[in-house]
Amino acid sequence: LPQLPSFESMFIAGDKSFLAILNDRDITGAIPKTYVLSKNDLAKNLNIFEQHKAVLKAGNSSRGNEVILGKNFKNSWKDKLKEIMNSNKEWIVQELCYLQNTKDNRYEDIIVFVADGVVQGIGSRISSKEIVNIRQGGFAQSVVL
Repeated sequence: LPQLPSFESMFIAGDKSFLAILNDRDITGAIPKTYVLSKNDLAKNLNIFEQHKAVLKAGNSSRGNEVILGKNFKNSWKDKLKEIMNSNKEWIVQELCYLQNTKDNRYEDIIVFVADGVVQGIGSRISSKEIVNIRQGGFAQSVVL
């Protein structure tokens, strides 16, 4: 039988600033480098990652919304960071994860659910878009071990 994450854990996982806390404790390198953006230090925010290696995400957003890939952002990165710093939301910046394309030129990822250090479930998504999310046009797919 598949194991689903608890209702409470979905709220924790939905708060992307939680990834910054987990990142500090991750000795395996499985979690992309994640930092909460400063509200008052533009220079610090500009120096976390080079634009082409950065992904901006609203901390409490979900379903692939409010995700900005630095490598695809054509306007002023500095101005975008200023705009984010002036918003009422908490934002994170994450190191871009490069996904390999499938034979039919789609992107796929694997999601692992862990509780108390034990793997509770595995999922996978596939999409024609770089932001791999079911709500953004992607699909869930079976994982066979």
